[in-house]
Amino acid sequence: MIVDLLEWVLSAEHGPKVDPARVALLWPGGSWTYGELNRAVDERAGALSAEGIDAEAVHTMVASNDVDGIVELLATWRCGTTVAPLNMKLTRVEAEGVRLALAEVTTDAQVILWTSGTAGTPRGVALSFDNLCASTRAVGDRLGLSADDVWLASLSMAHVGGLMLVVRALMTGAAVFAAGAFDVETASNLIDGRGPLRGQQPSDGERASGT
Repeated sequence: MIVDLLEWVLSAEHGPKVDPARVALLWPGGSWTYGELNRAVDERAGALSAEGIDAEAVHTMVASNDVDGIVELLATWRCGTTVAPLNMKLTRVEAEGVRLALAEVTTDAQVILWTSGTAGTPRGVALSFDNLCASTRAVGDRLGLSADDVWLASLSMAHVGGLMLVVRALMTGAAVFAAGAFDVETASNLIDGRGPLRGQQPSDGERASGT
């Protein structure tokens, strides 16, 4: 069964409810709370539905490490559709090959991710929502994750490391810094405390413009 992750996070039925006023996404020059992210996801899900997204098919998307990429991921799940994020480094031919391979696939998996290909041809691996929850619990217990954490979206969501970084953050009510392609200076500034603070709230102007 495909689960609407953000709705699950904000629902008290599934554990401690995340405060919609907490910061969910940060990027250079702006931020969104969980409530604002939820509205953006709702808007994008409506657009996907109008475009004719098929809940019975697998939806491929370019897995960009930015706000648009995260919203696309969450909106696809809101539409009740399995998502297959594609690495931005794939060539057009490679990406089209993946889409053709998945065109006839029917699954109720939450996501299809890709192996690295170090031992041969990369393969798609179907993961359920329970798999994502189990991974979050295991890593959370090991690292002591909390809602005060800020995660830098530095890995491709086409692979388990990048996808679970975003999922873990949202499941624990933490924040994700989504700045696109990895940049050494940006990462260094964040590590040294020269980036946005966890408690940063968007200004009224940012709320209105979404920037």
